[in-house]
Amino acid sequence: MRNKPSSFLKPFFKKVTTLFFPKILKARKSLKKLINFDSSTDYEFTISTIESNINIKGSITLILFSACILASIGLDTDSPAVIIGAMLISPLMSPILGIGLGVGIFKKELLLNSVKNFSLAVALSLLTSTIYFAISPLGEPTSEIIARTKPTLLDIGVAFFGGLAGIIALSRKGLSTIIPGVAIATALMPPLCTSGFGIATGDISIFLGAFYLFFLNTVFISLATYLIVRILDFPYTEIMDVKRKFRIHRTILLFVIILSIPSVIILYQLVSEYRSKIEIESIISSNLQNSNTKIVNWEIESFDNKNSVKVFLFGKSIPPNVRFRVDSLLQLKGYSLDIINLNITDEEKNRLTDQTRKALLSTLEANRLIERQYYNEVDSLKKLVNFPYGDSLSQNKFTSELRALFPQIENIFYTVSADKKQKHALIIQYKKRTSLLSKRFIKNKLESYIKQRFPSENIVIAEE
Repeated sequence: MRNKPSSFLKPFFKKVTTLFFPKILKARKSLKKLINFDSSTDYEFTISTIESNINIKGSITLILFSACILASIGLDTDSPAVIIGAMLISPLMSPILGIGLGVGIFKKELLLNSVKNFSLAVALSLLTSTIYFAISPLGEPTSEIIARTKPTLLDIGVAFFGGLAGIIALSRKGLSTIIPGVAIATALMPPLCTSGFGIATGDISIFLGAFYLFFLNTVFISLATYLIVRILDFPYTEIMDVKRKFRIHRTILLFVIILSIPSVIILYQLVSEYRSKIEIESIISSNLQNSNTKIVNWEIESFDNKNSVKVFLFGKSIPPNVRFRVDSLLQLKGYSLDIINLNITDEEKNRLTDQTRKALLSTLEANRLIERQYYNEVDSLKKLVNFPYGDSLSQNKFTSELRALFPQIENIFYTVSADKKQKHALIIQYKKRTSLLSKRFIKNKLESYIKQRFPSENIVIAEE
């Protein structure tokens, strides 16, 4: 009679269980001991610490104002060190932790006080940063500003785990050194001041993107606080029945999911753009780069619903067949090819250091928008009547077309001499935030055009 398979398996499983089960139990106890922080939780200390720092008044208001100015200066000057300093002294964290704690222990007074002071802090910060950027002589969107306009799912992770570390540290009397790191990681003040920049400059996309990042940080720090409060079993201030708890949990979950959707979409778009850039870089480097041609830089440009890849290079010109092949490959991805040859001699090319190359690329980037508008509109300028002897209607047309060509121009004034031997003046008044580099570029373009358009006239361009 054959033995059943189970008769062979039972001794085997018994032996495995006897051998490994004690080790599993020991590992489980060690893990539980490692992550067990319930015994050292001081409920009263945590609640009193958060409650005492919630109110935005007196010296806290001055600290908030100082942090806001520091963050605005750091963003305006593209200085990470100054921005970090603003993060460290910002008092925004306490009201946010208060919101999570108020919901977690269901203490209405704490929740309402936290929301009130948080709203006050946000309003003061927005007002301060808006005023700063409105009067700032710089006022250009720096890389630090742009970096805070496209929040993704990764930023949610930073806010959540930063809040997690913050509330755990506050619930331990000996872990106060963690708080500065949490303040830097969660970065509440910089996106709020970036929103102020968007208001001051009238750029709605910067305002919405930065404020969305700030709101994400706020919500997920509060969520992390709420979860830790419940995990640590903080006592409720009111008796909570099961239905009420379920309703609160469902509301929180639904709100968090809806709030996270845009960040998921933005992350997907950024990943798609990154992959597209890798493919484009591969096409450019494998086809255009050789011993006779050096690629300085390339960039993707979108204008009038058309995407193009602009390549800056020096050396020998690209043969037409190679240009056509690269353009065809890019067309498959929805881009056109735009090659800009930089007239640099071999001697100059050898002396082109990394610093010089960076300066050159910076200048090209600053001039890119103006140059693009110039070449798109230059044909329409050829239809202008002969300035400066046209009538007022012709001058108005000239003024309107120059404004269309150069949006940085606010007004144009003419002083026409009765004697043709005397100089005529074209006085340009720029908009307030036009940089010196842009003014110089516009003036050079206007001088070149007027010399070609009116070669017999003696016209000078002046700036007001």
